[in-house]
Amino acid sequence: SWSRNGSVIFDFADEGNGGSGVGDEHTFIRLTLNEVGVTTISVTVQGFVYNQEISVVKAPNAGRGTTTVFNCNLEETIDLFNYLVDKPDTGGVWTLNDQVVDGIFDSSIDEVGIYTYTISGNFPCSDSQATVIVRNCSNNDHDNDGVPNDIDLDDDNDGILDTVENSVCSGADLTGTQTIYNNDFGEGDPTEVDNVSENLTYEMGIPKDVDGNDGEYNVATSTYLYNFGNQAAYYISTDENNFWDGGNTVNGRFLSINMKTSSFVNGVLYEVQDLVVTPGVTHMFKVSIVNLVGTGAISPSLRIEIFNTETGTIIESLQTGDIFFNGDIWNQYVIEFVPSAGIENIGFRIVNTQTQAGNGNDLGIDNISLKVLGCDIDNDDIPNYLDLDSDNDGILDFVEAGLNQYLDANNDGVLDGSVDFNGVPLVANGGIVPVDTNLNNVYNFLDLDSDNDSIFDTIEAGLDPSLDANNDGIVDGGVDVNGVPLAVNGGLTVVDENENGIPDYLDADVTLSTIVNVLEEKEYTIYPNPVSEKLFINSTQEIETISIYNLEGALIQKENIGVNNDVYELNISNLTSGIYFLRIDKENTSSKFIVE
Repeated sequence: SWSRNGSVIFDFADEGNGGSGVGDEHTFIRLTLNEVGVTTISVTVQGFVYNQEISVVKAPNAGRGTTTVFNCNLEETIDLFNYLVDKPDTGGVWTLNDQVVDGIFDSSIDEVGIYTYTISGNFPCSDSQATVIVRNCSNNDHDNDGVPNDIDLDDDNDGILDTVENSVCSGADLTGTQTIYNNDFGEGDPTEVDNVSENLTYEMGIPKDVDGNDGEYNVATSTYLYNFGNQAAYYISTDENNFWDGGNTVNGRFLSINMKTSSFVNGVLYEVQDLVVTPGVTHMFKVSIVNLVGTGAISPSLRIEIFNTETGTIIESLQTGDIFFNGDIWNQYVIEFVPSAGIENIGFRIVNTQTQAGNGNDLGIDNISLKVLGCDIDNDDIPNYLDLDSDNDGILDFVEAGLNQYLDANNDGVLDGSVDFNGVPLVANGGIVPVDTNLNNVYNFLDLDSDNDSIFDTIEAGLDPSLDANNDGIVDGGVDVNGVPLAVNGGLTVVDENENGIPDYLDADVTLSTIVNVLEEKEYTIYPNPVSEKLFINSTQEIETISIYNLEGALIQKENIGVNNDVYELNISNLTSGIYFLRIDKENTSSKFIVE
């Protein structure tokens, strides 16, 4: 017999010798454990009792993927929790730019941006996160200069005309920007989700027959599905493709569906409505789909529809045809469409069109996204014409385009002062022609080495080397809503060490051996430079620690000083020839030097 917490749940004697419902050898029984806590399962065989304790820990659920909310026609305040999907847990923490916020968005005063909701996990479950992106409306005034977007020739007020910022991309270079919807189903334990057909039943194990008719789903990793119950469920997992999800990762979940064609002919499998789009602008929908069941069975066949939410009219559709088995390789389907005038809310649905009866038609769905198609050189989801740092090097576009950085007194990346009737800042005189210093046909604001001296602009502009750990000339980490790396706090103040009026990142006379980045108060000097054995640091303040980094940002040497001297001596004879960075830490301030 089988027992749970002391109560008999199945007795072979009551079932006779046939073992109906348990298995011919009476070796297993299927149980669903919904209670959080410790459950004791016992099996009695010929008078001997065998116990096994199973601990059930509730997996945290912050919701799945990303939801985008447009800051128009909203009530004065909204609870962002209501915009999370997939039945999130309450009690989580909201953050914006790593700062804790209350999750109540006040459209009159609060900042648009990426709001992250986190539910802490208990061992062995990791934390769960979901995001709500609050964007300005597509028909709003992006730069708040009083000139509507459809008239504004410079939608981010950086002095560079939109046509110039967009012209650097050919058709093949256009990418998805400004995410409207994204769901990769995340990572972690199995879960149920919203937007799945009500005709599909959630199954926490392997999706299977329901009363003789297929119609179950699970959102789980491929390894979980394959190994559940030690059944080697090849027919519902991507075992022949490294157990990858649609993003080629083992840890990622996907929507796994087991359905019978006779029950789901023209049936909707997944549907999302009320997504805000921009009329007259090209949008791109993507989804990854895989045939899971293998050869010799009925192949999935689907129709993807983009429709007007208000009228139900189909805007664009795509018929996949039979998705033949190909070793569990994922197939990506793309639909590009342009909403016509008056269409501001759309939806999409994935529909089963396989009519053949028989076994098969089991499939996976993953990486569903809807984005605006645009020119986004640095792939940070902010198109160039709205991006204040289009190459993510930390130097603002208007500075690299040739304007003086002091034309932006508040350091917000936008030129100060009024705009003309076309929405172009007056100081830009109708729109500046961006500079291309090294004449390589790449504007400086898109060039990571603007003077072609083999030194990245980030280094010559004074970026802390630890903020570009992989030394690719791009600031590490995320960006703010204007496309400026968070690590540079609105943009770098470029250095002109020899005070000749040419910023170091454009000055051919400046080499790594002469670059010295000092505090604004000029509290520190170093000598000699270049140096071979001993480096001397002259300081007007007490130094606590001195650290040396290599060009890749790795810490090479650290000295704890902790004494008050006018001149500090640092032995660097152990360093091999090359480029290094010296950083002085005192309380909460730091200064950076480059030594050779």
